This record gives sequence, structure tokens and C-alpha cells, in this order.
Amino acid sequence: MKNSKEGIFQRIPRANCDKGMDRNLLAILVCPICKGELRLDRKANELLCLADGLAYPIRDGVPVMLPGEAREMSFDEREQAR
Repeated sequence: MKNSKEGIFQRIPRANCDKGMDRNLLAILVCPICKGELRLDRKANELLCLADGLAYPIRDGVPVMLPGEAREMSFDEREQAR
């Protein structure tokens, strides 16, 4: 079932990892705080945890999974990514 947001926000196992991210790595990554699912935002080059409302940056193809490096997502961003 296709989602209209599939091109930007994707569940990680189905993600198209075209920015140097390893697909297998993305499939096993979870939020370091809640251990929940992450979504890849290819446009912003971030991994999103909708449960905690945090966006983890991807720098040079490497996800930075440190809570102190994550930015807090706005309510509108969280709703758009759902």
C-alpha cells in the first residue's frame, strides 16, 4: 500500500538509502531513548523518532544517535511525518 509521503518519510527497512546510508544499518537502528522505530527523512537527512519527537542528524552518511545532538521536532513536523 503506497503512502503519499513515502518519497520523503519512510519506514527504515524500505528506505532508499541513496545518501551513503547502509540499508542494513538503517534496518537495525532504533531510537536510543525509547528503542522505538525510526523513519528516514531523506529531504532533511535525518532519522525521526515520532514517539519522542526527536530528529537525529545524518552527517557524511553516518547517523549521529546521540540524544544531545538530536533536535526537537515541532508538533506540525510530527503530524506531517505520521
